[in-house]
Amino acid sequence: MRGRRVDLRIQARTCSKTNLDAFSQVFSTIPVLIDEASTTLYFPQVADGGTYRTNFILLNPGTSPATARLEFYDDDGNPLGLPIGGLVRTSHEVQLSSRGAARFLTDGTSTSVKVGWVKVTCPTAIGGSSIFQTLNGNVITSEAGVASSPYLSRFTVYVETAGSAWSGLAICNPGSSAVDVTLKLRDSSGAQRDTFILRLPARGHVARFFTQWFGDYPNFEGTLEVVSSTPVSGVALRYDNPGLTVFATLPVVAIQ
Repeated sequence: MRGRRVDLRIQARTCSKTNLDAFSQVFSTIPVLIDEASTTLYFPQVADGGTYRTNFILLNPGTSPATARLEFYDDDGNPLGLPIGGLVRTSHEVQLSSRGAARFLTDGTSTSVKVGWVKVTCPTAIGGSSIFQTLNGNVITSEAGVASSPYLSRFTVYVETAGSAWSGLAICNPGSSAVDVTLKLRDSSGAQRDTFILRLPARGHVARFFTQWFGDYPNFEGTLEVVSSTPVSGVALRYDNPGLTVFATLPVVAIQ
């Protein structure tokens, strides 16, 4: 079905909470909004430049119009300038109609890859997702969608290096003070294999393959547990081809 739009229909008593749209050979999932609406949303990873750009989708389930404000930060917690609509912006406002939605994306024109994280605030509760894309010219070669991430002191996520797979984790610290974050690597049986402690500055960000923290773990499958002295937000990315051009996002799982 290359080059044609595909209509995917599911007939069943129940279905998963995922909206799937496919076009050609590139597609992404967009989570539906159940009870995750909030006046503050966190996106622990944004990328623009090189071959990357990032889409943002915001939903207003309320009955009144609202204005959402997005603020972009770099690894050190400083404002991050991203190209949006031909202008470099460290923040961006989006108007949302009642029961409405809005989508915008970074231009993908940064001369070098810019990475960081995004904080979204709105007077009324909203929901949101982001879609990371890689491009070859104007052609989308890969994309992956993920909902905004929760604000947690302890969470875990699946990681692996089996075959051509490489797993990474992005973490942001939305707080106004530096935070110590302990990373615990566990194998598939739950046994702890290694520990690493990193310090994130106020409003800081880090994104790494887990092997950049722990060294070489060939053919590994397990989890990366994150324990923080104050809440942080995280999302995992999983690459699965030798050129690191095909990837997916994995949400974190809270640990009580």
